[in-house]
Formats: sequence, structure tokens, C-alpha cells
Amino acid sequence: MGGEFPYNHDFSVTSRKAKFSIKKLPKQLRLDMRKALVRIFEKTKQGNRVLKSTYSMPEDLQHNMRSPSLSDNESEIIILHSVSELAEWRAEWERLWSVQSFRSVFQHFAWSEAWAKCFVAPDKLFVIVVKESGAQSRAHAILPMWVNADQEFSLLGEGSSDYQDLLCDVQTDDVDAVFLSMLGRLIESRPHWKRILFNELREDSILLRSLRRLAARNALPFVWIEKASSRCPVVLTNGRNEVIENILKKKSLRRHYNGMKKIPGFRYRRIDSPVEAKIVLNSLVDQHIARWAINGVPSLFEDQRNVEFYQKLIAIPNFFSLIHFSVIEIQNQIIATHFGFLKNGIFIWYKPTFDPNFDRSSPGEVLMYCMFQELKSSRLAEFDFTRGEESFKSRFATNVRQNYDFAAFASTFDRAKFSAVNYMRESDQQEGIIGHVGAFLKSIFRRLRRINEEFAMQGIRSIGSRLKGKFATSDLVKLVFSPDLPVQVPELADGLHFSCGAIDLILLGKISLLRPTYLSTSMLEKAVSRRKRGDRLLIIRNSAGMPVHFSWLCSRRDYEEKDRAREIPRTDSCEMVNIIKDSWTEAGKAQNDICSWALRYLATLGTRENRKTYFFCGSSDSVALGDAKNAGFRRAERQ
Repeated sequence: MGGEFPYNHDFSVTSRKAKFSIKKLPKQLRLDMRKALVRIFEKTKQGNRVLKSTYSMPEDLQHNMRSPSLSDNESEIIILHSVSELAEWRAEWERLWSVQSFRSVFQHFAWSEAWAKCFVAPDKLFVIVVKESGAQSRAHAILPMWVNADQEFSLLGEGSSDYQDLLCDVQTDDVDAVFLSMLGRLIESRPHWKRILFNELREDSILLRSLRRLAARNALPFVWIEKASSRCPVVLTNGRNEVIENILKKKSLRRHYNGMKKIPGFRYRRIDSPVEAKIVLNSLVDQHIARWAINGVPSLFEDQRNVEFYQKLIAIPNFFSLIHFSVIEIQNQIIATHFGFLKNGIFIWYKPTFDPNFDRSSPGEVLMYCMFQELKSSRLAEFDFTRGEESFKSRFATNVRQNYDFAAFASTFDRAKFSAVNYMRESDQQEGIIGHVGAFLKSIFRRLRRINEEFAMQGIRSIGSRLKGKFATSDLVKLVFSPDLPVQVPELADGLHFSCGAIDLILLGKISLLRPTYLSTSMLEKAVSRRKRGDRLLIIRNSAGMPVHFSWLCSRRDYEEKDRAREIPRTDSCEMVNIIKDSWTEAGKAQNDICSWALRYLATLGTRENRKTYFFCGSSDSVALGDAKNAGFRRAERQ
């Protein structure tokens, strides 16, 4: 859905007409592009575009501004540009929030103030307030916005808030006039504005209904587009426990819950102390980073501003009472967390995560089961899953809400550009040939990214060696640990310390931020499967805590297909052996010493377990061969 300038908006371009041909584009985009190109690329005498724009409010809306609800006292519009100015209007903001029909936590003053402190640069705040005249006066409406360096306006909380809206206490007939006066002040204050984005508006929101009414009357002073955005699954209970009981009867939830509660030390609890909540927040951040790193997607908590935002929310007393922070523990180890909200019988599912080390036990579903059990006795009206169409949400939801995005543009050409960019982003979700092409291109880019990671991690020569190994094993040198007795491990150099044991995916998630080249997406995917097999990982760190060496120790029977391809001697075909894989050492003066120490240490572990230890490296890798020889390895003879 889109709209043009209204009838009383004087838009003129001095130019000479030109012809353009636009083919193979969606119909709406083709129309937008045609209009934009004809208007913008027409030549004037100076060779520049001439755009003149004036707007006057329709007379009936001007009459509404003088209606009884606003006429008792003269009203005026002010703009708040700093957080300190915003704080002065805390009481009025909270009063307006309390009278809204849908009091969302995402419009709470504490939420908006904390978000502005973390994400909005100084002097970029743009909160529009309609108030009665006077120094200390009553506010009628607040439109919380901010502007970036590209003159693009958005509502406060953009990207973090699942629902956004206008705060207003005037009568329905007056809302349109009040909102339109706010828009007029915004455009007047920033004459070079490019775009205004009203995203994630609920269908019953004050702002969306006003925008639709004004658009239907051609009263908006800009070009606009409205489109459906996020779908929000929700469980509507209306205080009936039968709905929650039916969810608790689902077999998958019960099976995973019954399986986990048998583990000694299992416990579900809600965090009710801000001090403890700050500590538990660290576990939530670490789990989120690890889970998303394994999936090859950056976690939002890699941006420290998001961590600070959550910390600020926890530290605000009157907002902490709205937070529902719950955890699942096994022997005091946190394996699942959820940061949500509970207010007036409405539960908001917001930020869940779990320890990927316990993925097989489905801790996320167990956490949900425990929360439904807790909420069953609280006369819950609804359980809102908010944005996102994850499959598990549709299994429990009884209804789906639709959010909408409403975008305003200073010119038709800007709308055409915006449409084109969004069209390409969403092409893989389209049906037909365009959807297939978009999905194919995205898959190609993902593969190229992984290939780039491989080259960065191993180098061109190493990758070539691995590829040749698929067709011939002669390029791989098979080395077996055969030390001079007794077996001894020398002391590790000063300033270095190590850890060796089961693979901890949470720890790897943290380290991936320090060593993203080595711990790439493909390596983290290997780590998940290796943890399931019970493999071990050796990490050596320097005095600053920076990892300088990794080695993976895999234990398995050597008649397995992967090992047989590497021609492990047949005399050991029924024995368990250890294999050292994917060793990496940071380049430096002590590189050889660190690598030799690591190989020697892992080999001695195998000796204590009465297992032979094998190490594979390329025949042309003289550095690795030298390190292995210093560690006590020799070539394994074929049997």
C-alpha cells in the first residue's frame, strides 16, 4: 500500500520531458521508479532539480485543534533534544502511559530513557510533546523519536521494542489533528529530512489508526508506504486455566521436562533481586553469544550497548517489578534463562536462551513448561510470544497478531529506492522464479563466506592439501607418538597457562569474539559434533588471557571410515586411539615451543590411557613436522 502527495501539496518540477524504459520489475516498483526517474532526471536550465513543497492542514482538522478537549487552554509543541530534558517530563510520560488502553512495557518511560542513553547520540533525540501553555504544564501527547546522521527519523526503541506507539490522552476525534501538528513541527524543524519510519505498530495502536485515517483523506504531507511486518503469535487465555493445562499436556513438553527433572540438582526459579539479576545476566549474554555464533550469526550482545541497556533496565526499581527473569539450574549451573515481562496478567516472551552444551535435553522447552506451570495460578490473560515466527511458537499459540510498518518519504524517488532495497532483501521469501533466484544468490554468498573463512584459517596451501587428500592419502604424513621413556612433559613457558577437557561451547562462543578467524562458523559447527562424541580441547592462553594455541583430541576406534581413509595401521584396528586434529598456534617467536609442548602433553594423556596417539600433517608442512618430531612423534609404518 502506498500514497502520493495530497491535493493541497504543491509539488512542481521545472524540466523538459524525457522517456525511460524500465523492464522486469514488480509492477508497483516499476511505477514508482518511472515516476521518480521522469521527475528527477529531467533537465532544467541549471541542470538541477527544483522542488517546492508547502503544506497546509485541512480546515476540518484545524477545527478539531480548537475542539473543547484542547480549547480550554492554549496548546503548544516543544521538542526535547536531550535525555536531561526528557527526564523533566517523566511524570507526564508515566501519566500518559497509565491511561493507554494497551500499556506496553516498550512504551514505559524507563524503557525509552534507558534505550536513549545507550543508543542515541547526543543531540539526536527528537521527542515531540504537545502540551498546554505554561512552564509546568500538562502534556496531551508525546511522540518519542530520534534522528540519525542521514536525517532518518525512527521511534525510540527501534529494533529492541516489539510494539511501538504514540502516547496520547485526547479524544479520538482530536488525535489526527494533534498527530498532524506534530508531523508539521517535525518537517519544519528538519527541512532536509529524508525518511520517517514508524515500525512495529500493532493494528490497534493509536498511531497506525491515525495514519490510516489521514492517508484515506489524503491529508498526509508526504509520500508513504504501509506494509505488514512482524507476526506475533499469542496465547489468549482470558483467565481460563484450561488453555494453559492443554499446553502442559503436550507430549514434547512433558517428555523433556520429565527427563530433565530426574537429573540431580534440577531447579527452576525466578530471579527477584536486582543484584542477582545482574549476575545472571552475564550467563544469558554468554549463552546467547555461543548459540548465535554456532549458527553463524552475530549475537546482538556482541554490541556492548545492548548489554548496558539490559543492565540499566535491571537497575531501575520501578521497572524491575515488571521484569520476569527466570532460570533453570542443574547443580547450581545455569543452563537456560529467560528475560521477559509480566504486567496486569500479560506475559511478554522476550529474550530466551540456553546453554548449547545441553542442547540434547531441550532446556528451552523445559523452561517454557516451568513458566506455564508458574503462570497457571496467576489468572493469566495472555501469553505474548511477540515478534518472530519460530516453529515452536505456532505449536502453542491460539492467535496471531500482525504488526505493520509505515514509512514516510520526502520524495517519490526516495520511496522507490526504499522499495527496491526491501524488495531485494525479501526476494528469497517471494514465490515463483524470483524467490528461487534470491534464495540461490544468498546461498552462494554464504558458501563464499565460508570459503573465505577457510582460506583465512588454513591458508591456500593447507586447503589444497586437504582437497588432494580426498583423492590420495600420500600428501598426509601419519605420525605416531613414540617417545623416549620415561614420558615427561616439560614446563610450560612463563606467562602461559592451559586448560584441557570437555568442549565447552559457551567458552568457545566467548573466544570466537577474540579469535574469529580460527573459530569460524564451520569450526564451531565441528565443535558441536565433537562435543557430542566426547572429544576434548586443549587451549593455551597468554598472560592477557588471549588464546595462542588450540588442539582437538579425538578418541575413537581406528576402523571407522574417516580413520581408515587416513590409513591408520591395521594392527590397531580393534583398539581405541587418540587423534590430534586442527592444531593452531599464533605466529610468534615461541610458536614452535608452544606447539611442541601441546603435542607432547596430549600424547602423554593417550599414554596414560593406554592408547596410541596419532597426528596428521601435510608432507610439505616443515614447521608442523619439526614440532611433531620435537614432541616425540615419528612416522607410522604401514602394516
